[in-house]
Amino acid sequence: MQIKVDVDSPEGMYFAGDKISGVVSINVDIPETLKVITVSLRGVAKIAFREGIMVPFFLASNNVYYDQQTVISREIIVFANASMCQIMEKGSYTFSFSFLLPNSMVTSFSASHGHVTYHIEAVVRKRFFTQRIRRELRIYQFNEDTPQLSYRPLSVEKVILPRISCFFPLFFTRHDARARCQIHIPRISFYAGEVIQVNISLPDYQATNTKSATMISELLQEFSFQGGLYNQRIVEPRKAIVSEKTQGINANHQLVVPICPRTGPLYRRARVNYYLSVRVVMMCRNYELILPVTISGPLNDMSRKWKSHYSHSSVSSETDLTTEETLRDQQRRANHLLRFLNLRGEFTTSIDALNIPEAVPEVDEESDEVAMMLEIEETPDIFATAIMDSTHLDNLEAKEEDSE
Repeated sequence: MQIKVDVDSPEGMYFAGDKISGVVSINVDIPETLKVITVSLRGVAKIAFREGIMVPFFLASNNVYYDQQTVISREIIVFANASMCQIMEKGSYTFSFSFLLPNSMVTSFSASHGHVTYHIEAVVRKRFFTQRIRRELRIYQFNEDTPQLSYRPLSVEKVILPRISCFFPLFFTRHDARARCQIHIPRISFYAGEVIQVNISLPDYQATNTKSATMISELLQEFSFQGGLYNQRIVEPRKAIVSEKTQGINANHQLVVPICPRTGPLYRRARVNYYLSVRVVMMCRNYELILPVTISGPLNDMSRKWKSHYSHSSVSSETDLTTEETLRDQQRRANHLLRFLNLRGEFTTSIDALNIPEAVPEVDEESDEVAMMLEIEETPDIFATAIMDSTHLDNLEAKEEDSE
């Protein structure tokens, strides 16, 4: 007998609040007696690491901090044989099932010292033995609130001092051969599916060997766990989830943020952080600059309305898009939405198909005006925002005081 579990998402990826639908296919080779067929959805969270000081070895503790919890457990019966003598003839049979996920779920992740996994298990109980099959799933959590994204760019400069040759001692260096590495990113907070624009340049390229310069940009993921008798904190080595490598003295890298757990606590004692690593390899030396960044969830709750709105029709002509800030924000969020839906494999189109007006030129970001983002919750079908300067807010407050 062959058993197969198919779900409506080929990659097995879902989000909190989604409905999981699928079928259990059974191919009976010879006539058999089946008692019951059940399908269950289960999620398990585990954390395990050794407590105490590991070095020296004779002080190492044998205590292991272990924590396990069932995140979700649901089971349905898709087939029940009322008569124990009934025999299922040779052939193929299918049984459908569906599960509705709650709005709050623990995000799937996998690390060396802990993981949160979800799976669908089909159990076929026969007359004398039981046959099982599992299908792994990945479930992610939407953002409850839109994070306060920093729209101001971040520029970092680091002075690197290459040596004349790798055969000379360390103190034999050329002070006139200093090279400044400049890194520019649009902001430090990003959505899943968004593209991180990283601009790297070496202004003092005349004093360096430009042929041997290599630019590497990576988005690093770091898991940490804390707990046990000593409240010990275990930090796992950072691993790159997205990387890009180019040769030369100037680089414009584009790192697409994959669908991954958002920055912050995951499950009890587990936490995930993200870093943007920029490495410059030149003259037998490796220079690295690490910047902490914030990765938000795939979409927030309001983005459900965005998906239903843009997947069926273009932007309504009745919507009044008059301000420059609204036009620019609509264009930016439409790009984020398309990248995210393309990652899920559900929606593929171009930005022209959305019929959104072109964005106006960006405002001078070097000004000292502090920009604030105010969410407009009165528009249910379009997730609109308005960006207002602090000077404009002061004028509004002054008018309100005069009216009172």
